[in-house]
Amino acid sequence: MPAQTDATYYIGQGKCYFAPRQTNGPIIGGYQYFGDTQSLQVNSKQKTVDVEENVTGYGGIALHAPVSIPLDFKLQLPVWTMNNLTLALFGTNSGVNAGGTVASEALTVYTDGGMTRLANFGLTAAPTLNTATGIVSGLTYTAGAGYTSAPALTFSAAPAGGVTATGYVTVAGGVITGAFLTNPGRGYTVAPTATLTGGGFTTAGTVTASITPKTLVAGTDFSYDATYGQVTPITTGSSFFSAIYPPTTPIPLTAGYTYGANNGTVNMLTVPSPEISLQFNGLNVANPVAGGFAPVPVLIKRAKLDFTKMLDLISKKEGILELDGAILYDATATDGVPYGLFAKA
Repeated sequence: MPAQTDATYYIGQGKCYFAPRQTNGPIIGGYQYFGDTQSLQVNSKQKTVDVEENVTGYGGIALHAPVSIPLDFKLQLPVWTMNNLTLALFGTNSGVNAGGTVASEALTVYTDGGMTRLANFGLTAAPTLNTATGIVSGLTYTAGAGYTSAPALTFSAAPAGGVTATGYVTVAGGVITGAFLTNPGRGYTVAPTATLTGGGFTTAGTVTASITPKTLVAGTDFSYDATYGQVTPITTGSSFFSAIYPPTTPIPLTAGYTYGANNGTVNMLTVPSPEISLQFNGLNVANPVAGGFAPVPVLIKRAKLDFTKMLDLISKKEGILELDGAILYDATATDGVPYGLFAKA
């Protein structure tokens, strides 16, 4: 191929690769492709010492000496691969998730109409929700008569280590019209005794508690979002929640479901700042040659990443993932070039 000359202009494109490194140590594994890269820049933060002459009266610069030339780099990536996100977020990733089945995942829902997220997403069918073992799962009552005010509702204490249930009743027209839980308790092995106190009745009403786990009905007791793995209690109509719970009550449940395969998850801030080597297989599109464009290989031997400055999660254009950091001195270089190599075809 024809050689470039000093008059050749440069317009760059090409592919960027990275290989993880041990801290000031060898590369770990082969180079991996970042995917389409929108921009790669190498910048200098040169520090200099200037000495002014004292002869002419103008104080001109007699000495301009660079005393340090720290280098940094910036990559702009429109491709949000698992590897790219893991590097940018100082994280670890689970790799491809083959999907699976969860038998009994503990979760808490709230009767404020808010959703609760499951541990996995991409559900293949409606989840099965049950009230957790050991909580009060149901209340029944008899109305009584002659009440002048609502009596207090209390429950017998939960076993050691548990939480005692709490609740209240409502009264209208001298009779009990509802029994509700403000806390279903936890740790019961037998149903607690419910006691009504006060209220000025002529015929005492009663409340009976049950701890038998209740299976909730999708579409009646809760709605769900299969894509994002979310469940939301329905707190109106004839749902389980509207029957015995006032707003904002936390209710322990268990969830069973099956979820499909996905690309996995990235957990951020689980590792120190990654150290990598960068390889740029560049093309000078201002210099066409037979079969394509003149190659411009660049190797940055050792670089330390900064945490990404921005995750463009909502945008009117493609989201850009920025990877930047410092180009470091490589004390392990054996070729006498501790920073990197730049070559022109």
